[in-house]
Amino acid sequence: MGDGAVILILLLLIAALSVLLVRFARKRPSAPRPNPPDFARPDEPDADRVLPMRQSPPGPPMPKSATPGATAQGPQKLHGAKRPWLTGQARVDWQNEQWAKAQAKRNEDRRIAKEIADQKAAAKAEADRLAAQKSLDEATRHTAEMFSKDAERAKRPIVDVKADAAWQDYRRTPIPPEVKRSMDAFLAGEFRGAEQSPLTHVGYHVGTTQGLSRWDRQRRIEVCFRVEVPDSLRSAYRDWAEPGTTQRLNAMLAHLRRHADLRRAQPGFERAVAEWDEDRVWMQDHLAPLARRFTRRWSVVQ
Repeated sequence: MGDGAVILILLLLIAALSVLLVRFARKRPSAPRPNPPDFARPDEPDADRVLPMRQSPPGPPMPKSATPGATAQGPQKLHGAKRPWLTGQARVDWQNEQWAKAQAKRNEDRRIAKEIADQKAAAKAEADRLAAQKSLDEATRHTAEMFSKDAERAKRPIVDVKADAAWQDYRRTPIPPEVKRSMDAFLAGEFRGAEQSPLTHVGYHVGTTQGLSRWDRQRRIEVCFRVEVPDSLRSAYRDWAEPGTTQRLNAMLAHLRRHADLRRAQPGFERAVAEWDEDRVWMQDHLAPLARRFTRRWSVVQ
């Protein structure tokens, strides 16, 4: 047998082996296809999860009782707790239903969020409007007050001139001789009593020991209202201010009221307390009109 025959035989053997290998490969079983991912069932905790719409690979044929539309109660059974896992078109329909529910919920959430945002915007606009109105009202009131003060200042010189002229006439009223002697004695160091004050400077006393008549007490009070506080008492009675002013009258009223309140419950001071109260009422009735003439603002300690 020659070399050519050997080569031919080898080629035939190789061809036969190739055919066998191809046939064997075709008959070999293919690897199992991986199952699709599990989808949540509506009756399980994560049933509200929205699943992507995807056509699943065809599975085994479903029984007639489980196919959609097979019977009147078919769809209800598909959603039962003990139903088999959805496959095929039933799963696609269920996924579409879940997606529609989720989309409806998102739309409702957007609507509610828009309503809340609109309410907040309206509330802010109303607050801004009220703030602007309040600012405008305050500016208007401030302007009106400025105009009122300017008008008052324009009238003030005339009023002040009249008040000053009336005060000078009143201050030039002669001091009674008995009161003048008491004032000179006080300045000379002759003083009788428990406390030195602008009232004792003019000889004012109450009670049974050194008491004066009502007429004498009240004329000394009137003199005290229009004379200067002595230099020796000025630091202690700084709040008595200038003569003939509301500050002076207020200080005198407070002085008498303090003495009356301190001794109101003490025995033996009944007459003194009654005279202090009586003199306070007289001061409010007779000295208040004078103070209104000499000062522009009026307030009396009650």
